[in-house]
Amino acid sequence: MFTGFSDATADMFWDIRFHNDRAWFHTQKERFDQTVMQPVKALSGDLFDWFSAQHPQLHLNLHISRIYRDARRLFGRGPLKDHIWFSFQNEVEGYAEAPCFWFEVGCEGYAYGLGYWMIPADAPKPDDPRRERKKAREAKAADAAAPAAETPAEKREEVQK
Repeated sequence: MFTGFSDATADMFWDIRFHNDRAWFHTQKERFDQTVMQPVKALSGDLFDWFSAQHPQLHLNLHISRIYRDARRLFGRGPLKDHIWFSFQNEVEGYAEAPCFWFEVGCEGYAYGLGYWMIPADAPKPDDPRRERKKAREAKAADAAAPAAETPAEKREEVQK
């Protein structure tokens, strides 16, 4: 059962950020398991059980990230991440095309959301409110630039001529 994250969780992530080295981490592995992984596993397990009970038709899978970065993509950063995340994804659809719920905790706090890893190219795009506002501004500008319509009185005068 999840009982919350402690200050020790944030401290562990700050220590990882400032001592990002495998040799150092090896000496801190037990501390990491107690302060980070146990609470993350408890929270993810509780939420997974709740989601699965509320929505059994979704057939969810739980995925918890690793602390180690992909060695192919270090780009000058250390081998350890300064955050851990987990997600629930539909096991029937591919992970890239299906929406997922995710939660992340790190040294600077936590984040959560619902979204896609990668929307397929042929999928309908969600409406972007910024794009809609831009279209409305452009339409308003086009209306303002258009010549003013004749009033009914002007039309009558023209017909009488």
